[in-house]
Amino acid sequence: MKLHRIWIALLTTTLPPLAFAITIPALPTGMCKLDAGVAEQKQVIDYLTTANAGSNEVLATFAKCDELAGIASKKGNAISHYGVVLSQKMLDNLQLERKAYVAAAAMMIDAKGSALTETALTGAREAVSTAATGQSDIENPKAVTGDSKGVVFKNDDMVIFGVKQNNSFSGKTTAVASTAAMTMVGGSPISVNLYAPMDPKAFAASAETLKPFVSALIAANP
Repeated sequence: MKLHRIWIALLTTTLPPLAFAITIPALPTGMCKLDAGVAEQKQVIDYLTTANAGSNEVLATFAKCDELAGIASKKGNAISHYGVVLSQKMLDNLQLERKAYVAAAAMMIDAKGSALTETALTGAREAVSTAATGQSDIENPKAVTGDSKGVVFKNDDMVIFGVKQNNSFSGKTTAVASTAAMTMVGGSPISVNLYAPMDPKAFAASAETLKPFVSALIAANP
């Protein structure tokens, strides 16, 4: 996800960019890799790629396996649980150990969560609105607003926080629980984002899905 540039001033020093290929471990439980060869899945890939253009590199995209199977069998028509692994390119020159990065990120989320959230959502909205898109509602968000739910979980390896987003598509507003885990792998800041329909338990459930995946991601990239 996009981050406010104040993070750069607070957290960075100038270093040459690190060349580091990120290994993606087995995807979170119940999630399957999105396939750009399938129209409905490509729409989600394109949306996530466009929303992060210029600031984050998309390393992996995925969605709930049973939703993808439902679409394939014509028994379903929506992808409502999906996620993305991002390398935060605008913060690629950080010189911080993982523990220090997580602590600083958690502090900023708690102190500036709402402002950072609004900046991120505005940036994503502008990026998508200027891109060439198809007719799918997910590719054409008319408006995106949100409010930060703050830190959901934190340890020395990761901080997980939630944002309640209200995504308006074709005149219909959908409440989405956006949960993001932030960590550092091989000197590169990484975030893993999960999106699900808004539910009182959505953030906690997403956090439980993210924890083992982020731990596996760290272990796969020593």
